Amino acid sequence: MQAQTLAAAAACAAAALSLINVGYQAYLSNKNEARKWQRDKLPDIIRMFSGSNHKLNAMTFFQAEEWKASKGKKEAALMAEYRKSMELLDALEVTASSKVAIAARKVSYSISNGIDYLRFHFDTPEYNLDWERELYWEYAEASYAFLCLSRKELGLGTLPPPPGLLRWRERSSRARSLPRPASKSTEAKASPPVETSP
Repeated sequence: MQAQTLAAAAACAAAALSLINVGYQAYLSNKNEARKWQRDKLPDIIRMFSGSNHKLNAMTFFQAEEWKASKGKKEAALMAEYRKSMELLDALEVTASSKVAIAARKVSYSISNGIDYLRFHFDTPEYNLDWERELYWEYAEASYAFLCLSRKELGLGTLPPPPGLLRWRERSSRARSLPRPASKSTEAKASPPVETSP
């Protein structure tokens, strides 16, 4: 009697383990399928996100004259493309790694800064071409960083920076290293050097 009970218990345990194993295998299979689907979709999402932001870049930076000529139409087209870019960012945030998603956010943030600057300052005394250049190169740096991280995630090698970005880095570095001449007003207000005892 006891032997029959033990045999029945063993059979139940084996059946339970078998069900657990089947369930776990199904879970792993579904997870792998979901991951495969994400990986299959990711290159297209990256490509469309980059394309949308390149289009926004062309519509945003250094477009003050075109903006002035047809502000309403330009703004409507710009915001429509921006919404498309944000939808693609949402897709990246659920399919790409956290590093790629964060890099994509930085691209969107830099584009948003450029759009806001154009919308609110292009026809005001605050408009400054040098500041717009800074915003543009901020976008270019973010876009290149996103490209490198995306290629790494897809198992591809990195690409060297575009020539224009390299020249900008070189000029910026050289400009930062140059001594800044003080204006007369600055010289007048400057405090005398502090004498130190030998």
